[in-house]
Amino acid sequence: MAYPPSDDDLTSAKTTIVNILKMEGYKLDSGSLFLAFKDAGGEMSQFAPSLEELQNENIIKSDSEGNITVSYTHLT
Repeated sequence: MAYPPSDDDLTSAKTTIVNILKMEGYKLDSGSLFLAFKDAGGEMSQFAPSLEELQNENIIKSDSEGNITVSYTHLT
């Protein structure tokens, strides 16, 4: 697979990340999120690009402690 993957390839990965965050109370440290993503069958090469796109789309945000949260506008 070429890096970075096309946007279509990231749709499933982005959905997986958001669903993991929702199941874990909307907040998870990045290491635990990565492990959960991998356990859910996510491709390692898609994790970082998916996080970046989700942040650019204001769906998720990260804090100074390395926690990743779902933006309040996307909690429903």
